[in-house]
Amino acid sequence: MTLSPRSRLLLARHGRTVALSLALVALVALALSGMTLAAPGTTEVSEERDRETVTTDVGTSALVTADDSLYGEGTTLEDKSRYLLSDAPELSIEVRTDAPAGSEVTHELVLVTTASADEETFWEDRETLIEERHTVGEEPVASGTEIDVQELAESVEETDERLSNVGSIDLVLSLRTTYDTGSYADEQRSSVPLELTADAYWLDGSLSEESEHSEVAVSEVEEEPDLLASAGLALLGVVSGAGAAFAWRHREDAVDVGALTQQVHSRRHAEWISRGQIPMWMGKDYVRLDTLEDVVDVAIDTNQRVVHDTERDLHAVIQGDVVYYYSLDGSWEEVAWPKMDMSGFSELSEATTEFDGEWEPASNGTDGWVEDLDPEDEASWENL
Repeated sequence: MTLSPRSRLLLARHGRTVALSLALVALVALALSGMTLAAPGTTEVSEERDRETVTTDVGTSALVTADDSLYGEGTTLEDKSRYLLSDAPELSIEVRTDAPAGSEVTHELVLVTTASADEETFWEDRETLIEERHTVGEEPVASGTEIDVQELAESVEETDERLSNVGSIDLVLSLRTTYDTGSYADEQRSSVPLELTADAYWLDGSLSEESEHSEVAVSEVEEEPDLLASAGLALLGVVSGAGAAFAWRHREDAVDVGALTQQVHSRRHAEWISRGQIPMWMGKDYVRLDTLEDVVDVAIDTNQRVVHDTERDLHAVIQGDVVYYYSLDGSWEEVAWPKMDMSGFSELSEATTEFDGEWEPASNGTDGWVEDLDPEDEASWENL
């Protein structure tokens, strides 16, 4: 992966911190990946137990006693929305409760007569119609009562006359069912208006109720290992580890920060820099600046160009006899006259001093070294 000089410089300055952070992330991710497989964890599961239901139903009926009724005399009307007062003057009410066997059940039905004005009750009369206790067996338990609606209507009319121009009369049937199943004990309450007119009567609603009870048992179930999450954490660990290694290789003490800084400045101020060759004997005074950016500042101030001698990697601004320069390789003298490796010359000198011969003119008339040689001696030729 090729990074820009700016990115490489940033990574060099903060590479150690980035590498250590990524290494820590890699260790944690790999550890969590292993833990996800080894210990997948548990989850809570809720389960309903000991479920019980208590149901109370209320039914109404009326026997037709009028010989001129539309229904026929002797007919029993059940759960009608309206009962004619002249045909069936008595209302039968039956309360039935179905509960687990052995449950104790109590029915209490009350007829409440109230007088009110401006939505406030100023008189009330309560008549208990049913108050019975039962033990539930194989069949639901039932309680019943009868209301002489004709007699009730006369009583209401008498009361209404006494309260003439004072308030209105309301009739309400209120049912309270208490029960104890052995596991649960509670009660059910309901109430409906008993509507009464000169010709008919009816219950304006239902008194039936149903209650459900259960216990919630919470248990812990071991979950299946999350392979996808484990693989994701493992991948994160590997990528973070690779990133840590990359950042560590590019940290400040592992790369040439000066060279990176020079590349950044060279790109940033490319419009002020020209490539060329700088004669090393130019100028009399040489001012070495700390950064390439300082050399560019001199060029801007003096309206000059920065010359980049690519052969010596030297940046300089020549202002008369003064040369302002920047080089990673050292001072002007070190860049202009680099040290040469003279080891080869010293070996040649040593070989020359070991030559044992005499100086004589060569046969071709030129000077040269001639060693006493025996043409038949191969060792002499090897020495030569």
